[in-house]
Amino acid sequence: MVLPILTSVGIPPLESACVFLLGFATGLPVNIQNWAYFSTLTGVPLDQVRNFAFVLVGLTACATVLFILVELRKTGSRSYFSTSPVQAEASAGKPPARVPFYAVLTPIVPLVLVMAFKWPITPALLTGIVYALVTTRPKAPFDVLVRTAHEGVENAAPAVLLLIVIGMLLKAVMHPVVTAGLEGFLKAVIPSTRMGYILFFAILAPLSLYRGPLNLFGLGSGLAAVIIGTGSLSPTATMGAFLAMERLQVAGDPTNTQNVWTANFVGVDVNQVTKKLLPYLWAVAAVSAACSGLMFF
Repeated sequence: MVLPILTSVGIPPLESACVFLLGFATGLPVNIQNWAYFSTLTGVPLDQVRNFAFVLVGLTACATVLFILVELRKTGSRSYFSTSPVQAEASAGKPPARVPFYAVLTPIVPLVLVMAFKWPITPALLTGIVYALVTTRPKAPFDVLVRTAHEGVENAAPAVLLLIVIGMLLKAVMHPVVTAGLEGFLKAVIPSTRMGYILFFAILAPLSLYRGPLNLFGLGSGLAAVIIGTGSLSPTATMGAFLAMERLQVAGDPTNTQNVWTANFVGVDVNQVTKKLLPYLWAVAAVSAACSGLMFF
């Protein structure tokens, strides 16, 4: 729904795709399932992952606003401020949605349960689903729930397979023979000072693209485990560095499912999206690495 609205109010397809992905990247750090994954992978307590995640939200939000101000000014169009949301939905061929205002709190419900009441993640998510069904009042709630569950499993299958492969990779790289072979190299390469740590990860942030060695959803999952295992960096410093690198990967990696789908939807090449977003996301990753250095090194 978002992309048709953006294009219908005069925002060019490439910029629409970039704004959409930046919005996605801004909210992703508060994905509580990712908190659990990062915590398990690095051994860092969930609270520390969560606290740094909110720093990333703020930095990415600032970059998103900057992108809108700079890139949309370049297009020379001002019509995107002249259409109301209802008009935009109508022009995009969709009837205006009529739901209670409190239904929009659905994504916040699991967060509140986890952060304020210390619920486990899975029951919190299930409660959020029930809240969504109760507040939106679909005509056939059971059918909607079953259809949503089916689509959820279908969409999550690649991610589940990736996590299985990552688990196999972790087992392989944590083998004593592999760890011993990498220990000397990592200790020689990984900086031992705060400024070196910040510059190292800020400069090498693009290595998080294409499932590279700084990508926690790629080769980086194994590398992070080895870095921690060899004592090259503390678990918190490793977590902060790799989450900082994730800022560039999550919206800029052309191999991401969301990038490919978004680019195809608006009719642009996925690599154009990466080129347009690269300076903004690289800057976010660099500043995030600096924040990690100040907080954890």
